Amino acid sequence: MPPRLYNQIARAFIREKLPTMSREQCADLFAIVNCSMADAGIDSWHWKYQYDLWRPVVGIRQEADKKDSDVFWAPLGAPQTNAAVFNRTPNFPAYPSGHATFGAAMYQVLRLYFRTTSQPIKMADVLAFDSGAPAAKPKEAMVFVSDELDGRSRDPNGSVRTRVEHPIRSFAQGVWENSVSRVYLGVHWRFDGLPERGQPNQNIGGVALGLENGKNAWNAFKNRLLETAPDL
Repeated sequence: MPPRLYNQIARAFIREKLPTMSREQCADLFAIVNCSMADAGIDSWHWKYQYDLWRPVVGIRQEADKKDSDVFWAPLGAPQTNAAVFNRTPNFPAYPSGHATFGAAMYQVLRLYFRTTSQPIKMADVLAFDSGAPAAKPKEAMVFVSDELDGRSRDPNGSVRTRVEHPIRSFAQGVWENSVSRVYLGVHWRFDGLPERGQPNQNIGGVALGLENGKNAWNAFKNRLLETAPDL
């Protein structure tokens, strides 16, 4: 489940930046993170069944225009770890991307809770990664090792995967990478997560939805914290 991954990212950030956070501060943060992702799940699945859009594995194979169709096209699929089941494509509608929505909500809460900048994450911040790597935000920089690439987990064929320590230079980078990764896997269209390049005002995709979920959750809880958030 995606929320498990995003909770792991939040924990990794705390371990790297603020290992002395109090129990109350952690309770505050993870309550807001998970409420934001609960809203993200409700919102994204509501719109999935409103739009009922096919995924690439169906759309590309069944495209009526034979110039653009490929009946043999196969996605990489969602990685299966430590199981003898090969990668698959999720069997629910594509738009908007649940991964993009969950991830954007979590990263937005991290920025607002820790006050790493004076502004929430905006779509323009995320789309900036389409054209390169904007300057890092040192307060947000971290290294993350996923369960899928930790040097112990195995592919369905039994081979051990290489350990990868992935640098995240800013929360906006995390939002962008999380969304476009699903395109490379072939399980989402780009617009399931993000607007067109250079079009931050387009209200399209799961990232826009998740960023708003994160802001709404923060606004609902910010005056009810058990303890003041720590300074980075």
